[in-house]
Amino acid sequence: MYIPTTILTQGGLWTAYTPAWSSSGTQPVLNNGVLVGSYVQIGQTIIARVNFVAGSSTTFGTGTWAFSLPLAENSTYGFAAGPGIAFDSSLGQIFICHWRATNVLSNASPIVLFTPAVPFTWAQDDQLQLEVLYQSP
Repeated sequence: MYIPTTILTQGGLWTAYTPAWSSSGTQPVLNNGVLVGSYVQIGQTIIARVNFVAGSSTTFGTGTWAFSLPLAENSTYGFAAGPGIAFDSSLGQIFICHWRATNVLSNASPIVLFTPAVPFTWAQDDQLQLEVLYQSP
């Protein structure tokens, strides 16, 4: 993600947060996986990052996935959106994706939401890294 130099020079410290991982169906369970987030706020501008690594006992739920934002978004000006990558460790493949509001979308055509089987069947050591830039209320 390109971050203009003027934003970086205006201050703001990265703050850790714990993203909530949810599903439209049966809820996933992190167990021994890793799910961390951090964000910086400069005025009303929020830049957030999420890193997820599946553990050996992580369960992936059913339905479409969502990851929470650290702070509320200002829906008057659209929705939070940003780039991401999903890494299938068994095949060594990287998939481009997008974090829109809280859902994760594939870069496939047609675009579909992430699930335990999209963009691949998730398993131990698979990773998801997301970034987003948005305006808070």
